[in-house]
Amino acid sequence: MWQAFAHEHATVPVLARRFHLSPKTVRRRLDEYVLPVVKPKPRAMVAIGDATKIGRGWLLVVRDPNAHENVYCREIFFEATSSYQQARTELEQAGLAFTAFVGDGRVTTPWLFGDIPVQMCHFHQEQIVIRYTTQKPEWPAG
Repeated sequence: MWQAFAHEHATVPVLARRFHLSPKTVRRRLDEYVLPVVKPKPRAMVAIGDATKIGRGWLLVVRDPNAHENVYCREIFFEATSSYQQARTELEQAGLAFTAFVGDGRVTTPWLFGDIPVQMCHFHQEQIVIRYTTQKPEWPAG
């Protein structure tokens, strides 16, 4: 059921019909499901990290883009440099070494990532450009 919900994007009503259960039972079983703990293999990697607001909380994810694998995912109270520091510490203790870090530009403090190259995410760069330029230019230069 979890596989269909998470990977096939099946909704609760669809799952209820498919498994001949009530929507309330489907929700309860989805809430009870515990994700298996997967430990990433030790390696050197370029890390992509970002936090996103989900409801009232935040979720910090660090991803290895070459392996197509999320190597770190934690719920945090707010996006802060200390959250990224904790993620890096935990990942290095697990045997993952950062060769470079790609972030949203907020956590590029020298004391945290001063020993490796840091790059701002292209998506975040584009969003900054869009924020400071008009979407409806009136002049030919626009």
